[in-house]
Amino acid sequence: MEILILLGLIVLNGIFAMSEMAVVASKKVILQAQANKGNQAAQTALELTEDPDRFLSTVQVGITLIGIVAGAFGGSAIAEDIAAFIQAELPFLAAQAEEIGFGLIVVFTTYLSLVIGELVPKRIALNYSERVAILIAPPMRMLSRIATPIIWFLSKSTEMVSRLLGIRANEAAVTDMEIIAMVREGVDTGAFDLSEHLMIRGVLELDDIRVREIMTPRVDMVSLNLQDDIKELLAKIAQEPLAVYPVWDGDIDNVVGVIHSEDILTQLLQNKEINLKTLVREAVFVPETAIVASVLKLFRHPATKVILVIDEYGGIAGLVSENDVIAEILGHLDTGDTQPVERDDGSWLFDGSFAIDDVQHYLSEFGDPTEEDVKAGTLAGFILNKMGRVAIVGDKVDWKSFSIEVIDMDGRRIDKVLISPIVEQSGKDTPDGSDG
Repeated sequence: MEILILLGLIVLNGIFAMSEMAVVASKKVILQAQANKGNQAAQTALELTEDPDRFLSTVQVGITLIGIVAGAFGGSAIAEDIAAFIQAELPFLAAQAEEIGFGLIVVFTTYLSLVIGELVPKRIALNYSERVAILIAPPMRMLSRIATPIIWFLSKSTEMVSRLLGIRANEAAVTDMEIIAMVREGVDTGAFDLSEHLMIRGVLELDDIRVREIMTPRVDMVSLNLQDDIKELLAKIAQEPLAVYPVWDGDIDNVVGVIHSEDILTQLLQNKEINLKTLVREAVFVPETAIVASVLKLFRHPATKVILVIDEYGGIAGLVSENDVIAEILGHLDTGDTQPVERDDGSWLFDGSFAIDDVQHYLSEFGDPTEEDVKAGTLAGFILNKMGRVAIVGDKVDWKSFSIEVIDMDGRRIDKVLISPIVEQSGKDTPDGSDG
């Protein structure tokens, strides 16, 4: 009889655990659809999900009381019966009968509590969240009303003890990293695609990225000088077609605005004489330390296609386009040879302009560079920071377990970089970031 009572308490504990999990895991959209069809139990379950504090407190009180009663009952009644059985049937263990009986009932109760009282009910609740929530909602709401005085007393007691300990109530905030981690778990379980995970991560990281990390640097900008011959300028536009061109007058730091290709095309179609000065539009400027998330707002204006980036001295550092921001959200767009390429020997070929923060997406052991290195923004800047001089083909920098080699230069700009794992040799330690 005592065992049946203990089993009943454990099953009741499982019902509470299942109810808690079902209400938390239920999708409000499904419950709302059932409620709209006139299902009163679904409406009750929906109310519990929208204001779960009272319900969860009731469940916690129920689980705690059941645990205490089951422990006390099992330890006193059933343990004595087991001890008496051992003394009668196994007299050579009579001296240890009480300890053995107590140990057996602890193991038995713990096992049943975990399997029947927790794991199986929660598995059921996760698989049939809405069904279980609708089923248990009416009795649980009634129980929560009955338990109102107990919940009020416990709540006040908790507040009083917290004040005595100097603990203030604080609402838990969900951080970006927690959201990214949850979505990553969703990828592992199949709830999200990897592309969705990367997009969400890209959006959340916009608050942590500076404009200088994604901009097209000054040396790679395609711009127009108003003092050049119009035929030369049109030939340059035909050779490197873009939607918008920065325009300067005499000195590249003397930017007077931007010109949209569509304006030039309009004049050509109308057989008008091309006068670039009449086509110049006002440019938008931001400092290179600006946060990408704030810059994104500037692109809401339909006329803003590119934004010019200025350095600490007021000179032009580069420009950032809508595509640059989109690439941070969707991942770097495939534009031919700018994407990293893995070679047969395990090494990777990177473009010098590749973001240093993104290298670890391809080489997980590359890790996070130091804050000073991250300021460089790109692999090329990372190498120059480490070397402290202008690079030449063949220069190498060791970082952790990798060797970073410059294999191609475009003038004084590092164009291509080869990252290879360092093969450890006997008697030598693995490099930890020393210069090569």
